[in-house]
Amino acid sequence: MSGEDTDRLRQAEERGDADALYALAAEYEAQGDPGLAERACLAAARLGHAPAADSYAHVLYERDERAEAVEWWLRAAGAGEGEAAFNAGVALEELGRPDEALDAYRRAADCGHAEAHANVGAILEAAGDGIGAEDAYRSGAERDEPTAAFNLGMLLFRRGDDADARAAFTRAAELGDEDAPAGVELVDDGGPEADAYDVEAVRVMIEQGSADVDEPLLVEHWLYLPGQDAAHQVALAAGRKGFAAEFAPSVNQEGRWVVRAKRQIYPRPEVFARARHQLARLAADHGGEYDGWEAPKAG
Repeated sequence: MSGEDTDRLRQAEERGDADALYALAAEYEAQGDPGLAERACLAAARLGHAPAADSYAHVLYERDERAEAVEWWLRAAGAGEGEAAFNAGVALEELGRPDEALDAYRRAADCGHAEAHANVGAILEAAGDGIGAEDAYRSGAERDEPTAAFNLGMLLFRRGDDADARAAFTRAAELGDEDAPAGVELVDDGGPEADAYDVEAVRVMIEQGSADVDEPLLVEHWLYLPGQDAAHQVALAAGRKGFAAEFAPSVNQEGRWVVRAKRQIYPRPEVFARARHQLARLAADHGGEYDGWEAPKAG
């Protein structure tokens, strides 16, 4: 750091010249002086320079100061920086603050950030809001966002809309999503074979619960795990597979924990099997077991 560099920085700070400070930050970074670059960037950010706020947030994020990075990304987002809002959403998810992440992703989407629609949908789907998730995925797919198109295909397949799921996967493949061809194969394969348990469950839904095979129904499944950590891991994994999942200590079985996982499906044996078999595998992989389901009686 030369005395001339310090003087130039101080003069820009005294003038309150945000553009000059941000330019100096880039210059000092190129010269290999990250300390002076950060000081100039922060000074510009404090003066309301949105690109500087975004850049400073990146510095903080790389130092694993995520909460502080979020504050600066949100400042940049306030000036219409969609990418900054999206980055804030990512950091907020990593901090375990999904409601705030959802708000940030929605702000990014409003600013024209296509990828944000997929993230909005993923949070809503994991929270059990299938209608909101579908709307978000469709909005992203309409903007040629491949992840949104793929996620839409998965949501529709899980629910049992196979024809529309195949169309969504096909569109995702056209947009370059690498997983989409496997999605098409998944639809064509039909998923796990329905067994007697699945057939009987759907019979009960229809005959006793007045369910309609052409109307989606919210079905809750129960899984019992040997401890809190296993239950937490299963709930997280279920959330990634489109279930709204929560866990708590078992009331009836001391020392065990229960995971309650919900997802909308069309009440058909092959569709019910897609949910139940997946959850049963998850439970078994963590030393637990699948222990039944419940669905509200159709009104």
